[in-house]
Amino acid sequence: MNTGITLPTMRLFSTAELAGTRAAMTRRVDLVSTGGMPIYGPDMDGQPDERVSLLLVDELAVVRINYIKCIFDHDECLYLKKFEHNADFREEQTYYFVSQAPRLILDPGRPDLRAVEISMHFLETGRGVVSGVVRKLRQELLAAHGLINVRNSEVQQLGHQLEALRGSLTWRASRALLDPLDRLLGPRTLGLVSGLLRRNGSKSIGLSDAKYREWVRLHDTLSEEDRQAMRERVETMAYRPRISIVMPVYNTPEDYLRQAIESVRGQIYPRWELCISDDASTKPHVRRVLEEYAATDSRIKVDYRQENGHISRSSNSALELAGGEFVALLDHDDLLTEHALYLVAEELNRNPELDFVYSDEDKIDVQGRRFAPHFKPDWNPDMLLSQNYICHLAVLRRTLLQETGGFRQGLEGSQDYDLFLRASRLTVPTRIRHIPFVLYHWRAIEGSTALNMDFKKYCIEASRRAVDEHCEALGMRGRAVAGEPSCIGRVRFDLSDGPLVSVIIPTRNKAELLVPLVEDLLLRTSYKNLEILIVDHESDEPELLDFYEHCRDNPALRVLPFSGPFNYSAMNNLAAAQAQGELLLFLNNDMRVLHPDWLEEMAGHGLRAEIGAVGAKLLYPDETIQHCGLILGIKEGVAESQFQGLPAHVVGYVGRTHTLQNVSAVTAACMLVRRTIFIESGGFDEINLPVAFNDVDLCLRLGQLGYRILLTPFARLRHLESASRGSDHTSANFSRFRRELDYMLRRWSRELAYDPAYNPNLSLLGADYAPAFPPRASKPWQDNAANSDR
Repeated sequence: MNTGITLPTMRLFSTAELAGTRAAMTRRVDLVSTGGMPIYGPDMDGQPDERVSLLLVDELAVVRINYIKCIFDHDECLYLKKFEHNADFREEQTYYFVSQAPRLILDPGRPDLRAVEISMHFLETGRGVVSGVVRKLRQELLAAHGLINVRNSEVQQLGHQLEALRGSLTWRASRALLDPLDRLLGPRTLGLVSGLLRRNGSKSIGLSDAKYREWVRLHDTLSEEDRQAMRERVETMAYRPRISIVMPVYNTPEDYLRQAIESVRGQIYPRWELCISDDASTKPHVRRVLEEYAATDSRIKVDYRQENGHISRSSNSALELAGGEFVALLDHDDLLTEHALYLVAEELNRNPELDFVYSDEDKIDVQGRRFAPHFKPDWNPDMLLSQNYICHLAVLRRTLLQETGGFRQGLEGSQDYDLFLRASRLTVPTRIRHIPFVLYHWRAIEGSTALNMDFKKYCIEASRRAVDEHCEALGMRGRAVAGEPSCIGRVRFDLSDGPLVSVIIPTRNKAELLVPLVEDLLLRTSYKNLEILIVDHESDEPELLDFYEHCRDNPALRVLPFSGPFNYSAMNNLAAAQAQGELLLFLNNDMRVLHPDWLEEMAGHGLRAEIGAVGAKLLYPDETIQHCGLILGIKEGVAESQFQGLPAHVVGYVGRTHTLQNVSAVTAACMLVRRTIFIESGGFDEINLPVAFNDVDLCLRLGQLGYRILLTPFARLRHLESASRGSDHTSANFSRFRRELDYMLRRWSRELAYDPAYNPNLSLLGADYAPAFPPRASKPWQDNAANSDR
């Protein structure tokens, strides 16, 4: 019989239950002990619950396991060890100092069910331990969760492609020929194909379609009260600009064409005009439909081109019809949400000087189902070098569009991307604004880039040309090359005459870590113009001291002694003051080089005048991601690496693990900074942040000075993570860590509350780009209504 602590029955109240529309849901949660304390939660009929997340929350640590059925399995459940103090137990555990009783939160994994929070008062406060396997298990589960999503994403994408194929004329004409073959192969062959898909994996990862549909139902579906509040707000707007919607058309299927036009006519904001250019369509229904709508609504203007000129010329013809102050871009088979132009007008009322506005978007399949949301960052110019993350909906000031010269011929397939790059050079970042609402549905049909970029490879070639010319115009010494996958680009630099890089490595003992790293820098790094400064903190290990003796004859390697309590900030500042290089590379002693040109990649970006710090993609020894840029406001209220624990080859959310991008902070485990701006910033804060968070603090101060922080996934190293220094979560380090954490929360409270490189529609419970339930973006129509009631 199981022994231990049994908790009383808990109730999970659903929103439906509160509304009186559904029977109550009751679940019993037992905490029992079989050597340890497994979490066991049978439902009312004695069967395991389907999906439950586990969070163990104390002052320091969060363990989050999403949707793992086996957590209720007696043989495979997670054990939470009760705090003990014997020496043998401590040798195998990770230590936490708990200032209050931790809480156990059971989250049913469904947004319509509330989590149950249980105070684990039976655990002792003070010095304690949590099973050392928890961290490793968390990484494995996150990686497994990512791999499951990879397979699901691929299956969903194939399903969408199949639906589009089945709707095509080719499929309908050949179905009679395929039916006998289909019966011959049967389900056995289908199972074989499915097995191959599971084994081969995918190059993309995305949110669950079901989870997104639930998010849409709860947080992105307008009520009649919402619509009425928006209409009332429009009437009181001080600034009501006319917005011209430019839509080039060519042989659009009638249903899709009508839906696109109706999505404009259904706008809550009425001051718009729809400017359509028909690029000499050969389908007779196109002209008939356009003439019908033009006769019905005076705001619809149509130009019928005499010859087909392709997308750029046709877009320019539509642009010539525009008379509004702003121009919105709409593809001929896509859809605007009904409040799209209202939210654009709302943003322009708050900031009338804006030149360029863009929104979040998703995709819509042939059945009208929404999927694959793209929750975008705020203005991110370096991400725009890798991919057209702006895409839809984009609204630009008409005078700015005229200054660019409009859409360029020869860039068809990436004409919007090219336009965004050129427009961004003619304005300033403060006049570019992101609206964190899904305002555009991108149609995923056969042959569309919304479904698969491989359908239009000419788009990729055009995008390379656009980025090349953009780099040249900015004076960047780089050229665009293909990334992986091919729809993501990379800017590569020629640094054959690159400046001196001073590599700064703090260390204490651990010759088995430091010596291989120095060998990697000298022998396995193609960038040769470097010096190595080792800041030694009272090492007494004979092997390391012997190594230092051998280094005396190498002019590229210096050892700088540091005495006193360990102070990572002070050690780095000491070396930076003696460094001779134009570039400073702060590097942990537990790194390994994975490819020769990693330093060229970092230095090329670090020399750009607008860049403050450059970070790299760091991998654990098991080839999962340790660092790929930090997201603010997540881990312990400060920052956490995005995609931590995912396999290195997975491209992450909308390709972000393989995309050059601006982030708010990067880890100083591998950070490159120009020496002049490091001095300008004041260096690392050795008073308030001697060990933890000093890298985040430095990045935020560089941001205040007007510099951008950049993460390049094209510089990759292996990181053993604190193999030399150890964990902050030991009792000896806890007091210091608590002071540093409190300082960060006081000093940067505003910045930690909103990360411009993230999105308020994404969760702060983890850095895995799950949707937020609820989103953090305020709804202006509700804010205005509330203000009017006061």
